[in-house]
Amino acid sequence: MVALGLLLGGCDRDKAPSAQQATEALGSARDDIAKAKTSIDAIEKQSGELNDKIKSQRAELNAVVEKRLALLRQHLKEDEERLARLPAPQENELRPRLAELAKQLEDVTAKLNAYRDSPPEASAATLAALEKSLAAFSEARRDLEAKLQPT
Repeated sequence: MVALGLLLGGCDRDKAPSAQQATEALGSARDDIAKAKTSIDAIEKQSGELNDKIKSQRAELNAVVEKRLALLRQHLKEDEERLARLPAPQENELRPRLAELAKQLEDVTAKLNAYRDSPPEASAATLAALEKSLAAFSEARRDLEAKLQPT
């Protein structure tokens, strides 16, 4: 950039720069441009590496989310199977609770996906909503579990 300053304004206005000064300024400007390009290339490389890392971590997060949801669905299926083995009056009493638990699992799923997909500035709010939904689901499941225990 110094060279560009010399080329544009470092000379006396009344006197044109010599050919040697102009050549040196041009060479220096080319060097500055090459350095800037190298710096930009390095930043682009780092950006690509960070994007790859983000993709990898997002894939890991998606796997954890799916694993957790599969586990919750499995628990719900097991509860349904246990409910089916109960005497009819008890099954009829608990069937609405199981249906409510299934709705709560859908809510947990929606909130988990919202948290996973939320921008950083919204993650605290979506995490709080997820935790609230998970707590409600866990409480409802514990309540149903207690009712499914043989007496």
